[in-house]
Amino acid sequence: MPCSGEYNYSFWHGVAQSKETRRNEVSPDTGHWCMDEDGRNVSVLPIGGDLRHLLMSPKFNMSENLARKASDWVSHIGATQHEAGWLANHSQSLSLDSIYNQISALISRADIVTFQPWVVREVHSFISRIDLPKRYVAFHVRRGDKLIAEAKYWVDEYWAKQGYNETTQPSNYIPFSHYLEQVQNEQESGVLTNVYIATDDQDSIKREIDELSGFSNVTFYMNPDTSPKNHLQSDLECSIRYNRTIAAIADLKILSQSDIFVGEYNSNKGRLVHTARTSFVDGEIGTARQLDMRIAFGPESRGIPGA
Repeated sequence: MPCSGEYNYSFWHGVAQSKETRRNEVSPDTGHWCMDEDGRNVSVLPIGGDLRHLLMSPKFNMSENLARKASDWVSHIGATQHEAGWLANHSQSLSLDSIYNQISALISRADIVTFQPWVVREVHSFISRIDLPKRYVAFHVRRGDKLIAEAKYWVDEYWAKQGYNETTQPSNYIPFSHYLEQVQNEQESGVLTNVYIATDDQDSIKREIDELSGFSNVTFYMNPDTSPKNHLQSDLECSIRYNRTIAAIADLKILSQSDIFVGEYNSNKGRLVHTARTSFVDGEIGTARQLDMRIAFGPESRGIPGA
């Protein structure tokens, strides 16, 4: 916690959620200055999980504003002068998706999402309990409250293609079997032998797995913490929140390091995994690529990095 001798979590959360922080574009002068434990004056910028304020204004238009702003906001994520210049020079010749991929690679390289050493140790210990092989395919199946709004259109569309309407569709979610179809070739070739599933609906997924046919040679793994891991702040007891956070970070790490990732961009975790799996192939701006990612449903593009 930054400047913990002076400020606590509630203070920083309040700053992150303030109208001033959410409305203003970020600059080096935007941060809140305080003295850290080692006596250094530091500028702290709590952004409430939304990196778009770190990178650009909510109404940022790449073709109009990138050339003017690149040298300023890209420096926040460790871009060199050469890289900022490259983005500025290519702002109108490349698609937004291509530009966003370069930004994602910069974010990934900069390790913006970095955890405290004790959290890293806890997550490593937690993952070791799963005994997951080094090579595996990972799925992220987000249900819960996402089915009420963000995913509802895509769920209805999926069932409509199967011949159902909103009142007759068998479930209000897309079945896990559809996710598995995204790696059908790997299943047929025998590559699909170890599968990790991160989900907020373990009970339903386990029932669906039991009903599968043709997957007897596949070993399925799940998080040993069976509690939902989405709205972590809903549990008021600190120890519960901490344990569930460790479990959620473990999911994120496992998803990010898989040989193949299958998920969707309706969830924050899916978008964050995209960023974590993006890097520069040759270490050079312009060569950003993702590790194998397959979208089960919904938008094919992840949109603005950090949004």
